[in-house]
Amino acid sequence: MNPYQVVSTLAERFAAEGGTVVRGRVRGRFTLHGVTKDIVAPVTVRLVPLTSNESDQIGINADMLRVQAEFKILLTDYGISVPSVVRLKVSNEIQIRVDLTTFRTQG
Repeated sequence: MNPYQVVSTLAERFAAEGGTVVRGRVRGRFTLHGVTKDIVAPVTVRLVPLTSNESDQIGINADMLRVQAEFKILLTDYGISVPSVVRLKVSNEIQIRVDLTTFRTQG
């Protein structure tokens, strides 16, 4: 699924639910170090509607859609080994955070 499909799907869900926050799960492909794997991650999407005051103050003329997700991976799953000299300080399991902000123009 491409990013544009994800944003379109989320926008449709906002319209259907009539809310400003939607939580769910997103499926995608994550590539690191030349290795691609399918992932499923919890996602939170916030719609921040534009107010006329904000438009005047910061010059943005669009609603903001913020998408946040977090998931854990194992470095070894992506062909990355932790050198023995830092093995006690660097974990094989790491947390990935995604924070995407996009704007939907009015009109």
